[in-house]
Amino acid sequence: AFLAPVQADVEGVGRIQVMTAVNDRAMELYQRQGDLSNLPADSLARRARLLMAMGEDDIAQNALDPAWNKFAEANRTTETLVEREPDNADYVFAHAQSNFWLGRVRFSQNRVDDVRRYWTRYHQLAQQLARIDHDRGRAMREVGFAEGNFCTLGLMERRDMPATVARCRASLAAMRRVKALHSTEQSATIDVINRLGWLSEALVRNDQIDEALAVQSESLATARTLHMADPDNADYLDLLASSHLTLAKIEQRAGQMAEARTSFGHARDLLAELVRRDPRNDRWRGLHTQAADGARALH
Repeated sequence: AFLAPVQADVEGVGRIQVMTAVNDRAMELYQRQGDLSNLPADSLARRARLLMAMGEDDIAQNALDPAWNKFAEANRTTETLVEREPDNADYVFAHAQSNFWLGRVRFSQNRVDDVRRYWTRYHQLAQQLARIDHDRGRAMREVGFAEGNFCTLGLMERRDMPATVARCRASLAAMRRVKALHSTEQSATIDVINRLGWLSEALVRNDQIDEALAVQSESLATARTLHMADPDNADYLDLLASSHLTLAKIEQRAGQMAEARTSFGHARDLLAELVRRDPRNDRWRGLHTQAADGARALH
């Protein structure tokens, strides 16, 4: 109830500052609660959801230390739930999320040992969820994300590339299963496109260029299908442009210069359209420069 009068002002001027005040007051209340053992499960579940939502607000503002505190408190809450009911899929899912976010904060802080600890626990919980959850799509998506985390870490650390490729393949396989279960969900298709992209990068790093070309070509074809279904969707156009740009770089690495020049040109033109729609988007402007430079270098 104490949130209501503050939240009424959130949509006005200073939304971020007001939300920070709301979150700080909620966090003070939760930290004073101490022992959680006597709280009912539904209260604990709501507590964890709110804490993680507040932590995500902090992440969006790059406030990593406050985010860590909220995710740590959420983790203490979800751990209590799982200790009570270890086979409750919703509680296992929630505990997986809190471990993911703890790892995500440490990833942003470049504390890799901590990242591995929390993401290993996240992976264990995702595997547990796959054994008990009747929602197969939710469980497989978590498995895909958990494997994808280690794919990302392997690429960042640049060591044991065969193991990294295996992680990237496992992530893609899980996301393909999600897409098979939810064939009309565009988010499932986007997850597959993203995992194809990560796998192609790992294959390039492992000097498997021919397979990287095939994998990235599939990513491009899938992105093109999304874009054709909704040409005005900027997110789909972004995926298509990025897929062209990644393919161009792999083609260049493979010595396929004519193909690379064409792919760079497609990426350049698509990114020019995105920049026209939003000239202040630094990411699109940077990618457009990459694509234009790549096309120019091969002429």
